Amino acid sequence: MDADRCASAITFDGSRVKNEDSYQLDIKTMNCTDTHTLELGQGDTIKIQFETVKGNLSMKITAPDGTVLYQGDGTVKEFTVEAPMDGAYPIVIVGQKAKGSIHIDVERVPEAVEPEVTQELELEPEPDSVTLTADDLVGPWHLADDEKDNATAIEAISSAIE
Repeated sequence: MDADRCASAITFDGSRVKNEDSYQLDIKTMNCTDTHTLELGQGDTIKIQFETVKGNLSMKITAPDGTVLYQGDGTVKEFTVEAPMDGAYPIVIVGQKAKGSIHIDVERVPEAVEPEVTQELELEPEPDSVTLTADDLVGPWHLADDEKDNATAIEAISSAIE
């Protein structure tokens, strides 16, 4: 049902682009109803830029089950609508002495990719692996309080550098 009642130049002056991922209207004058249907998958997002410059311009987006997802006049200029289910989403634009623009772009949810079957690797400890203790990691600064002095630390650092 993509009946176009804006076929005449008398009722519509401007540019119109309709495809599977967008619906663009740049309206100089509109006195009619224009429709477009988008096939969407659940989770797809419709990004909408909607501006009424003069006259009355309204838009209605309906889900496949008949639920109205958006109905308005361009008061909110930028917004998104998420598709709740797979199917056809009719968009109806009505203009009465209208001037403005409506740009609708679809952002598709990436299709799930089946993970490839991969062979699990069994990690075995390497034979020459070194086991470190907490004392090995602390270094010479774990000395008892009476042994903490600059000379001890400098000796420890010097011998560690060599």
